[in-house]
Order: sequence, then C-alpha cells, then structure tokens
Amino acid sequence: MARLVPAVVTALALLVGPSAASAHAAATAKQELKSARTFAFALGVDLTSANLTRLARRDLVILDGEDAGSAKVKRLQRGGALVLGYLSVGSVESWRSWFSLLEDHRLEPLGDWDGERYADTADPALRDALADTIAPSLLEKGFDGLFLDNVDMVEDHPLQADGMVDLVKRISTRVRAGGGVLMAQNGDSIIAPYLALLDGWNREDPTGTYDFERKKYVPTDAGGRAQARATLRAVKAAGVVTTTTDYFGSPNSPAALRAVRIACSVGAIPFVGDIALRRVAKQPTRCPGK
Repeated sequence: MARLVPAVVTALALLVGPSAASAHAAATAKQELKSARTFAFALGVDLTSANLTRLARRDLVILDGEDAGSAKVKRLQRGGALVLGYLSVGSVESWRSWFSLLEDHRLEPLGDWDGERYADTADPALRDALADTIAPSLLEKGFDGLFLDNVDMVEDHPLQADGMVDLVKRISTRVRAGGGVLMAQNGDSIIAPYLALLDGWNREDPTGTYDFERKKYVPTDAGGRAQARATLRAVKAAGVVTTTTDYFGSPNSPAALRAVRIACSVGAIPFVGDIALRRVAKQPTRCPGK
C-alpha cells in the first residue's frame, strides 16, 4: 500500500496548513486500514532483522507500544505496513516504565497474567495519565495509531464504564488529530458505545483459544463461536475494520485453517498466533482471493 511519508506530510502542512495536513494523513491511515488484507499481532515477537522483514509483508502490524523503538516502526512502515502501538487501558502492568503513574489506581489482579491488575478508570487521575502522558509518549515514536487492550474489563466492572468511555474518547481524539487510527479488542456486550471512536476492532478467540489451567490449546465453545461471529458481523456493518486472533499450537493445523476460513466468511482479517504472540510466519495468512 502507498504511504504518506513524513516529508510529504511536512510539505503539505506548509502548503495548506497543519489542520489540512492532519486531515489528509488521517484519511490516508484510515484508507490503509480499510485496504488491509493481512495482519500480525506481534506483541511477543523478537524484533530481529529477519522478523522485521517478515512482519513488513503484512499490511497491519501491532507491536508493543513501549518495547518497539521508532527505528523499527519506521522500517516496517517503509516496507508498507500500517503499524499500531499496543497500550492496555483497562489494566495496570507492573513491568511498565509508567507504572509509578498508575500504581495508586489499581483494582484486583487480572486473572492469568502475573503482575497485572485491573485499572480504576473511574479515577480521573488514571485517565489523565493514560490520555495526556502515556499515549502521547507512544505516538511520538511514529506509530500510525494505537491498539487499546482490556477496554472490555467494564463487562465485569460496570462502575468503570463511564470512565472507560471518557478515556477511549480522549485517546481517540488525540490519535485522530495526529492523523492516526485507533483499534481496540473484545467486549462483545459493551462494544457499541465505542464504535464511533474506533477505526478497527480485533476479536480474540473466535474459534481457538488457550486454556491456562490445562496449559493447552483448545477450541472455543459453541456459544462463544456463535457470539464472536455475530459481533464481528455487527461491527463490520458499522463501518469498523475487523480482525481476528485465534490461538493454536500450529498455524497450519486443520483447526487453525478452519478458523481462518470462518474469519474470512464474516469479512475479518485473520491471524493465528501462539498464546505468547511470539510466532511470525514467513508469509502472512490471508483470505482466499485477497
């Protein structure tokens, strides 16, 4: 896909003003997202030169917003990828450099993930830190936008719902003002208020998932599969780009290939990963004919 390189953006700003330049960049980023046919959720990938070459073959790449440096972001962009930085807004992760900003705004531990607690999004101080300090620090690396995780925590924490909507709205405004796009994931029952704030939505586990207690990859139950398909169709119908992330031990197993076919049948861009998101195949998964 063609990219609007920084030099062109600068020239455009001089000719028509920064507002028009931002609007043009935003239109370009949105079009790139809408044109995407391949996707990599690469949070755990070791960003070696070989893996960067592989990732650059994807249209859309999600990297850890803190760990990925600007040089590697730019390398992927030069290869044609739209690159978004991952940021959890519904949890506080103890290993982050910004932990001290959020430490006093935590709720109970987050399930299977050690060192992570739910975020108290009802607290204005947490929202200010994420929207005004942390998100901008990631965007300064040159990402084409952000990918928000754990927005769906409000399913089990309804008292956090109003704060979460406010937080996502503020981040969406900031990202779009800079010409970027915003994605989030999961939350079938709570996603409706966020659709106008998002350009893309990822659904984890629509067909295959990982059982932490049994420490094995397992099929998603029938009810979960049906719900995922229904929500993916509804979100896509609302004009938001949809992606899927299924978890399987092998990306080429019959079950994994079936998951790809199901994702394609509802108009989503498919990705099959390991639970640590460390795997990156030589060639991207794509829907037939795409």
